[in-house]
Amino acid sequence: LEECAWRQGNPLCHIALGYRSWYGIGMASSCERAAVHYRLAADMTIALANADGTDFHPHDVRLSQPVEVAKEERRIDQVEMDRERAARGEPAAGVSVAVEAQFHDRDPHSAASLYAAAAAGGDTFALNNLGAMLLN
Repeated sequence: LEECAWRQGNPLCHIALGYRSWYGIGMASSCERAAVHYRLAADMTIALANADGTDFHPHDVRLSQPVEVAKEERRIDQVEMDRERAARGEPAAGVSVAVEAQFHDRDPHSAASLYAAAAAGGDTFALNNLGAMLLN
């Protein structure tokens, strides 16, 4: 396996060695050694993917750092999905987008328009919020 990984430069052998290093199969367990083998396997795979002239760009993932999507990015993703659903006429999604416009974007005109569309679709929460906005 070592010869396959180092002399032949086979990324699958590095993955196998990474696995064995992590779990201590036939050697002492070592997270650092496993990370080295996994990184080498990734680099070799990228080189092989680019060998035919394509420009392959994988996501930048570090083995030692957990990949975590920030709370703000998740919120933005949810708002985008709600906007798409609201455009298809789903009243509940329209309310979500209206709340975002009213409280996050501080855009009462857009919020009122979105609440009105959702209220026309039968959403009572939208009707209630639109009435509250008009009173204020």
